[in-house]
Amino acid sequence: MLIVEQVTGRIVEVREGLVEAPSGDRFKDALEKVGEDPVRAREKFEQSRKELPGRQKAIEEKFKDSLKRVRPEDREKEGPREIDL
Repeated sequence: MLIVEQVTGRIVEVREGLVEAPSGDRFKDALEKVGEDPVRAREKFEQSRKELPGRQKAIEEKFKDSLKRVRPEDREKEGPREIDL
């Protein structure tokens, strides 16, 4: 759907429909979209669940690298920071 400025004819906004193949009845299309939401949510959840081990491994590696860069004697010299108090 295009939103057009009446005076100048300039396209102000482009809106996409609720579903890929609209039936012409916006209420029916909205009900169809709501019906698809649980399926789409399940798919996204499963995809995220499959990617989780890879993300955890990357985070752990970054943490270990950071620990290697910080020497114990440097941490002791600084003392507590204001935010830690």
